[in-house]
Amino acid sequence: MDTTKKKFRLDELQNPALEKIVITERSQFNFINVFVKDSSTEQYPSKSKGYTLDDNDNLVALNTYQGDGHDLPEQRTVKTMFYDKEPTDAQIKSEIMPSTTVSKIYFNQIKLYPIQVNDLVEIWYKGIVYRGYIADRNFTTNGERLTFVEGERG
Repeated sequence: MDTTKKKFRLDELQNPALEKIVITERSQFNFINVFVKDSSTEQYPSKSKGYTLDDNDNLVALNTYQGDGHDLPEQRTVKTMFYDKEPTDAQIKSEIMPSTTVSKIYFNQIKLYPIQVNDLVEIWYKGIVYRGYIADRNFTTNGERLTFVEGERG
């Protein structure tokens, strides 16, 4: 498996279809403090990065938040996580979402930039960046159709 992330934009030529799937109702937390180990010192920092979700379930980094707070949760139930490497937005979001939502995008193979199953990819589609991996490949009468799943593969 190639561990480098392939980055590309989907347009209507690939005939994309987006599907959102709710996996499970699970998180009792709505704020998260994240500590990421410094690779050079192998130590965790003394200050964490804080995240929450706004009313539209968008991830909000509290250190760059510019709003007045009306779109954030009224009460905080905080979870603290320690990571050896920088977590993706999807990983952070999955820890504090009341339900885990996964985006799946189905699209036709890009002829000039072939992609394989298990490739890590970053897809820009309709103004949103999705990070994840290619989970499946199907052969149709119109060519190859790929299935992208949001989130890092463990």
